[in-house]
Amino acid sequence: MTLRTPARITPYLLAGLVLAFAIPAHAQQTNDPLVGQQQYLFDVHKVDEAWSVTKGSSNTLVALHSVLGFRRTHEDLSGRTLSPRGAAIRPEFGFATAMAGVAAANTNNGIGIVGIDRQAKLRSYSVLRNTQTGDDPNNIVEFTNDSGGTERFYLDLDTFSQRVNEARSDGADVHLFEYGLPTGAANGAPFTQINPQSLAFAYPNFPSLPPGQQAVFAGELRSTGNTILSAFCWGSGCSSPPNPLSLLRDAVINAVIEDDAVIVAPAGDAVDGQVPLEGYAPSRVGKYSVGVGGVVDDPTSSNPQ
Repeated sequence: MTLRTPARITPYLLAGLVLAFAIPAHAQQTNDPLVGQQQYLFDVHKVDEAWSVTKGSSNTLVALHSVLGFRRTHEDLSGRTLSPRGAAIRPEFGFATAMAGVAAANTNNGIGIVGIDRQAKLRSYSVLRNTQTGDDPNNIVEFTNDSGGTERFYLDLDTFSQRVNEARSDGADVHLFEYGLPTGAANGAPFTQINPQSLAFAYPNFPSLPPGQQAVFAGELRSTGNTILSAFCWGSGCSSPPNPLSLLRDAVINAVIEDDAVIVAPAGDAVDGQVPLEGYAPSRVGKYSVGVGGVVDDPTSSNPQ
């Protein structure tokens, strides 16, 4: 016996079959209007296959390490952001908000793009603050705003590792870096050994004391200072403070080894055809981080970047 489909239904069935094969899988899964701009998530990263297993978890914390924060009030991130660590001063100067969206935008909500983990919580960890009187001018960072004016912010290099360790304490599962990981030499910067007996202490004069007593007092002060310093250094010399970039590298590596966290950072860009110094290239923490980058094919250049 032959089954026949009513003629009036056949065109609709055919149209449905055509659309089923013609419309990308992502268009069938979400109604986010800008999902068409995210084809790479489906073609390259197979996010739709990941979603068949899980669409994310509210127990996941994504730490977004940025320069000036991301927009916590963005409509496609509503209800997903936690109180920031550091000041979210001028997020429009960076691309941290876009990163936050790709990682964890609200999905299938008819707004903007899709987020890979549509349930995860997001927290901002920014490293710059407004300048203050007495700041080291070498640590001043300048940005040019849309009006052509200059805005200045301050960076304490130790803030890099402090923010990572704060995220670790918060239980971050994923660390996303906007500014890369300038972690110094591969094996870390060596410490400078100091012999406490050779330190040239600068002692003030004490005009209220007779000249003879000034010399005695200064000698006792030097002896006491050396004793205290030697005690702090276990009697065998001191080490200078660790290089801030080494501290950052250690914090990142510990996040992977001790916390089972995932580290994602920019792989670095070539500027004017020059590749950054290897020791200071972003994402330079070997097997401990995922370096994200892209290439641009310039047919007019003999050295494509």
